[in-house]
Amino acid sequence: MYLRRDRDERRHLLSRKTLTPGSMQFNPPRICPSLLLRETENQFGLTGDLKPLEGEREQNQLLTLSDGRAFVLKVSSATEDTARVDFLIHALRHLARVAPHLPVSRVVPRLDGGYAGEVAGPDGERHLMRLLTYMPDVLYAQGQPPTLAGLHEIGRIGGRLCRAFHGYSHPAARRFMPWDMTNGLLGSEELWRHGTEDIRKHEKALRPLFTRLFDEHTRDLRQQVTHHDLHPMNLLRADHTSVAVTGVIDFSDMVEAPLICDLAILAWGFIGCDHPVEAIVTVVQGYHENQPLTVREIMIVCDLILARAVQFVLLTDFRLKATDDPPAFTRDRSDYMANVERWLEVDRSEVQARLLAVCALDNSSRSKVL
Repeated sequence: MYLRRDRDERRHLLSRKTLTPGSMQFNPPRICPSLLLRETENQFGLTGDLKPLEGEREQNQLLTLSDGRAFVLKVSSATEDTARVDFLIHALRHLARVAPHLPVSRVVPRLDGGYAGEVAGPDGERHLMRLLTYMPDVLYAQGQPPTLAGLHEIGRIGGRLCRAFHGYSHPAARRFMPWDMTNGLLGSEELWRHGTEDIRKHEKALRPLFTRLFDEHTRDLRQQVTHHDLHPMNLLRADHTSVAVTGVIDFSDMVEAPLICDLAILAWGFIGCDHPVEAIVTVVQGYHENQPLTVREIMIVCDLILARAVQFVLLTDFRLKATDDPPAFTRDRSDYMANVERWLEVDRSEVQARLLAVCALDNSSRSKVL
C-alpha cells in the first residue's frame, strides 16, 4: 500500500513548473574513455579496450579484456541519487543469492571489496561507477519475431524474475525514476505539454484516466521491486531464430511499484505484433505460471499497457524537445504512436475475458474497474 512518504518520493517533480533533462535524469555523463579506463584499472584491477554503448541516463562502455572476457562499465550522472545506485547494485546481488540460475549480469567487486567506485567528471563533479558482467547474446527484438512458444517463454522468464525479487527491499526503491509509471507524470499537464499534436489530441481523455488508475486503482495492489523495463530490447536469445531466453539485461529502471506494472510493461512490447492480443495473452499466461496474478490485477492490465504506450511517446517527445542528444530509439517514434492508436482500438472487455480464462481465474468475480 502506498504511504504518503512514498508518493512524495516518487512525485517530487510534480511541483516543478518546468521539467528539465537534469530533473528528469536524462543527462548521462560524458567522461573521456582514457580516464574511465584508468579508473577501472585502479579500482577494479581490469584493463582492456572500451567501446561506447547506448545509455539514456548513464554513460555505458563495453570493456573487453585481452583474454576475451567482457564487462559493462556503467557511470551514473552527477545528479543520480547515491542510494539508488546502491539499490541497483544490491538488487543484482540479491538475484545472485536467491536465483543463481536466472540469466542476469553479476556485479563485479572492486579491489577493496566494495561495488561502487567513483570518478571525477570534467568539472570535478562526482560520478559513481559500477562494473557488470557482459551478456553477449542477440537481442530478442532482432531477427525473427517470436513464435507463440517464444512468447510463452518470455512470459515465464518475466514471472520467474518477478518471483525472485519477492522479499527484496531497499530504502531507495521508491524514489523518483522517470520511467516509473506511478510517479504522477502521466497525469501531469507539464509532461503532456511536451507532446506533439498526435498524442495531445488524446490528453483530455487519457490524463484523467491515468490519474484515477494510479491514484485509486493500483494503490492497494501488491507492490514489490521489479525489473520495470522488461521488453524485447532487454531480453536476449542465442541467435535470431531461437526461442529460449538466454539473458535479461538493463536493470537501471527498477522500482518498487505495483507488481502488475511489471507485466504490463512486458506486454506492451508486443502491441506491434501481427496479432497483438494473441501475443499478449500468451505472454500473460506464461507470466502467470511463475507469478500468479489476481482478478483485480488482470482487470487493470489493459489500461496499464495503454499507460506504458503513452508514456513511451511522451518521454520520447520530451527528450526530442529538451535534450541535445536524443536517443537512438526516437527514430521509431511513429511506431510508438501507432501502438497507442492500435491499443485504443482493442476491445478491452474481450481481452480481460481471455486473460482471466488463460489464468484460470473466476469470471464471476469480475467487476468493472475503470
